[in-house]
Amino acid sequence: MIVGKIKDIGMYKGISKNLDTAIDSILKEEYKTAPIGKTVIDGDNVFFSSQAIESTKDYEEALFETHKKYIDIQMVIEGAEGFGVLLSDEGLEVNKPFNYETDFGTFKKYPETIFNLVPGEFIIFFTDEPHMPCLKVGEKKSIKKVVYKVAK
Repeated sequence: MIVGKIKDIGMYKGISKNLDTAIDSILKEEYKTAPIGKTVIDGDNVFFSSQAIESTKDYEEALFETHKKYIDIQMVIEGAEGFGVLLSDEGLEVNKPFNYETDFGTFKKYPETIFNLVPGEFIIFFTDEPHMPCLKVGEKKSIKKVVYKVAK
């Protein structure tokens, strides 16, 4: 996991070709003008989803998710969003078994740490790093966000 300011995301180039492609798109701010839904950058290798979330959640309502094929780069465009994180997947209680076709599984556990993001910041979750998105910061509110999916 990496957390930082979008202005500094270029310093993470060189980890992988697909991550470099996503970082270039982020630095060009392509996500800022994209419509809600999926935008393809490089086929199934790099794409992003612009999302309008009706309401953030209390951690009791939220679930951890993991991915095996795609790295997530998540950024808030409007509002603030909390992300629960774990340092390992030990003790995760399966909510929905992992589906390799959708690259998605959900799990229950209390977050060890919560990072709050606002516009201008990003968080990268590598494969097999459990994360709990859409947590409220303060009170429940609507947010606009973007999630880049980067094939590992």
